[in-house]
Amino acid sequence: MRRRAFVVLAGVMLAGPPARAQQPRTLRRVGLLMGNWPDPASEKLVERLRAGMRARGWVEGKTFAFEILSAQGDSSRFPAMAAELVRREVDVIIAPLPDQALAAKNATASIPIVTVAVTDPIKLGLIESYARPGGNVTGGTTEAGSAIVVKYFELLREAIPGLARVAVLWDANQRSVAEYLKEAEGPVRALKLEILALPLRDAEEIGPAFARMQREPIGAVIMMAGPMFFAHRERIAELALKHRLPVMSSVVGLVEAGGLMRYIADYYDLWGRSARYVDAILRGAKPADLAVEQPTHFTLTLNLRTARALGLAIPQSILVRTDRVIE
Repeated sequence: MRRRAFVVLAGVMLAGPPARAQQPRTLRRVGLLMGNWPDPASEKLVERLRAGMRARGWVEGKTFAFEILSAQGDSSRFPAMAAELVRREVDVIIAPLPDQALAAKNATASIPIVTVAVTDPIKLGLIESYARPGGNVTGGTTEAGSAIVVKYFELLREAIPGLARVAVLWDANQRSVAEYLKEAEGPVRALKLEILALPLRDAEEIGPAFARMQREPIGAVIMMAGPMFFAHRERIAELALKHRLPVMSSVVGLVEAGGLMRYIADYYDLWGRSARYVDAILRGAKPADLAVEQPTHFTLTLNLRTARALGLAIPQSILVRTDRVIE
């Protein structure tokens, strides 16, 4: 997989600028920094963006085109990918998550950048304020990082009687997660829960991490969002079931693959909303003047099939709050 990621990126870097001679001069180019592409779950998200563009009168291939680069699960490649989009002089860059947004911001101060689901954009230094971003970054956000971490612990504590210790998996390249966990320590202790932090440097460490959780032992797993975990979500779900560990995560597709619960801002809605920003920017608006939106809709997904396999009786208090049940 890592060799494939290198080949994909290297091919992009060596290809040179797109051949514009065969394209109309009016064709606007929208660069996408994707963690994994092509991927069925990613394609569903981008389709919401496409639908939003169509609704605003844009015709893909005639009035605009996507230029999609993929890290193939390796977030360390985002800076090089962002630099490549800047070299191509795209009209706008869509950087969905914090790692992509930071890479794009570091690569350019002039090309507009649209985020989709970035946590704490002010703390990350991406914007000055939600109402007046003030630079070349705008778009959508999700909930504050530490707040969502605490919410994960609360839901697991409610769903699993006697839960005492929870492992948290995250990509070691995502420095902000360590800060979120530190901020969450007090509220988590109040829930009478203990945290085992397991930052992973690459996908090869996933198996050993589950082996360690089996030895500790651990009662549940929280998996933070990130390209590496998204790319390996099916393997992670399989390992979790093998070790009889319920997994809570915001990773799209994880619950469908066999994880227990997902609590998340509605990503499909956020991707659809991002078309409004792209449309406005392509028509001349400045990112500095476009207010950053916070999510209004959160969803809880529960895999009852997994709960039964793990011998968990999910309480009614969670069932009544669940938006989607997989049986």
